[in-house]
Amino acid sequence: MQTMLKRWQSITRIAGLLLGLAAFVLAVYSIPLDEIWSVVRASFNRYFVLGVCFWMLSIVFQSWRWHVMLIWKRSVPFTGSLKLFVVHRLANLLLPLRAGEGVRILAARQQFEISIPFLMATSINERILNIAFLVAMAFGLTFVIADLKPFQIYLLIAALIFAAAAAGILWRRRSALAAAAPNPSDFLSIENRFLRFWYKFSQGLAILKSPRVLLGVLLTSFGSWCALWLATFFLLQNIHAASPSLGAWSVLLFTNLASLLPLTPSNIGPFQWGCILALSYFGVPRADAVGFSLVLQAVRILAASLLGVYCFAAESLFIHSKNNQSHLM
Repeated sequence: MQTMLKRWQSITRIAGLLLGLAAFVLAVYSIPLDEIWSVVRASFNRYFVLGVCFWMLSIVFQSWRWHVMLIWKRSVPFTGSLKLFVVHRLANLLLPLRAGEGVRILAARQQFEISIPFLMATSINERILNIAFLVAMAFGLTFVIADLKPFQIYLLIAALIFAAAAAGILWRRRSALAAAAPNPSDFLSIENRFLRFWYKFSQGLAILKSPRVLLGVLLTSFGSWCALWLATFFLLQNIHAASPSLGAWSVLLFTNLASLLPLTPSNIGPFQWGCILALSYFGVPRADAVGFSLVLQAVRILAASLLGVYCFAAESLFIHSKNNQSHLM
């Protein structure tokens, strides 16, 4: 069974890499490389530095959001959650198939002794919050650049009704399972194991139960998206988009939709097409869009790498000072 699972994972990785690289080749096909390189070379200026700084700030906000979610189960030092979140982001950027999700869950389980179902639920909470902000951006963009207001209103009402119904069903189911907590003496029962898993998993989903946790999660999410928008806005200054403010909005929407296909490291291929489609509404040529996508990917990797260096350097200094104190005593 394990051999078949490993073989299937290898096949999916290879297939994902091939599909992603094929998408990248199609994105740069028929574009002179010197045009792409000129865009990349011209982007290394003060706007690039600002983009990296604001992207680092967005990672800090996202780590803070996860830190607030973990408080629901256990108080975890912010530096520890930041380090694990940075490792998660680097793994997602450098490895295919969003491998960072599993890395962060396993590392948090080992370091902070938090149950895996609860950690999985926090990851799902992050996806739900991101999707909610993306939906808001999609409706806002279509209000501005398209004439679909009646259609949007009906679709928004249907989406809100569906979300409220799903939340109500989930909450009622969680309350029923919480009332019938699993019997600790019956660990070998398959049904009891499922109940234990669902009980811990539903605890992680229940951020609505605490107004303080919910407010912290919403504020950190909003801060993260604002920082991402500012980073993208500054980077767009180098390619002279028709409307950098709306263009940054569009880039965040399309690139996050492209990330739903986690095929290659840093999502190379789908990411380029996301930028091409997003910037096509604002009169940006395809060569400039591809060059911008490469610069944006460099900003993402550099921001996560710099935070990673900071986290591990701070941890090394802490351990070194602790050892010195122990020797003095």
